[in-house]
Amino acid sequence: MKKGIILALTLSATLFASNTQEKSQHKIMKIGKESAKTLFKALEPQLKKKIKKEGFAKASEFCANEAQKLTIEVNKKLQKGVSVKRISLKNRNPLNAPVNTNEESILKAFDLLNSSSVKLKPLIEEGTNSYKFYKPLLIKKGVCLKCHGDENTINKDAKEFFNKKYPNDKAIGYKINDVRGAIVVEINKKVIK
Repeated sequence: MKKGIILALTLSATLFASNTQEKSQHKIMKIGKESAKTLFKALEPQLKKKIKKEGFAKASEFCANEAQKLTIEVNKKLQKGVSVKRISLKNRNPLNAPVNTNEESILKAFDLLNSSSVKLKPLIEEGTNSYKFYKPLLIKKGVCLKCHGDENTINKDAKEFFNKKYPNDKAIGYKINDVRGAIVVEINKKVIK
C-alpha cells in the first residue's frame, strides 16, 4: 500500500512536469530556488549569531519575534508577483500553518517520501493564476534539535520560552533528517511569461 502511494505521488509530480513547458518549468525552479535561498539567508545567519552570542533562550525570542518580520522584509525585496513563506504541519507559530489542503497534502507527501528514503526535491504546483514552488526543509543539524527536538535534546530555556509564547506548540519531537516543513514561493504566472 505504501509503495502504491509513493508511486502515485511520484507520478503526480512527473505528470505536472510534463504538462508544464520545459522553459517555464526551468524559470519557475530558478525563481523558486533563488527566493527560498533569499529567505533562508535572511533568517539563518541572524539565528546563528543570536545562539552564539546570547544562547538558545534569546535565539528562541528572536525566532518568535523577528522571523515573520524578516519574511515580510524579504517579500518586499523580491520581484513583483513573487512571495515567500514557511509552512509546517507541526508549526510553532500559527502563521506558519498550511493555508489550504494542497499545502497540507504536499507537506504530507514530503513526510511520506522522506520516511521511505526517497531523496526529496522541490515540487511545483500549478494554480489558476500562479505557481507554487515547495522546497522541503529538513532537520539537518543537531543544533536544530535544541529548539525542535525531544525531551533529551531540547534546550530547557528555549522550551520554557516556547511553552509561554506558544502554548499549542507542535514544533517539537523532531529527529535528524525529519521534514520540518517547507519554504513556499508563490509566483504569479505573469512573471513566467
